[in-house]
Amino acid sequence: MLGGRIREARKAMGLSQEQAALEADIDRSFMGQVERGQRNVSISTLLRLARVLEVNLGSWCEGLGGATGIVSDGVTPYRTSLELDLERSASRRKPTRTKPTEARRPSPRKR
Repeated sequence: MLGGRIREARKAMGLSQEQAALEADIDRSFMGQVERGQRNVSISTLLRLARVLEVNLGSWCEGLGGATGIVSDGVTPYRTSLELDLERSASRRKPTRTKPTEARRPSPRKR
């Protein structure tokens, strides 16, 4: 898993998630989610992480095959966990009540 490889590299550098995230200009919670395989990561973010962790990007991706969680040009190969969570919460959401419209007065009849 790509996230596990990122975690190994971070620990080998002796950096905390917070330190690595700060240097790569990403949120610490996002860093943890990437390491756990819960979030997709763009190529640009992956390149920044590789630079911070002094790792060859190719070595991270080697042998992964299939869905890696890498997003290129904003195209996600599969639905992210965030998308699935949003979909689930939308299906559970109750419809909102709308304000009743005022009763209309009948128009005067022509004689």
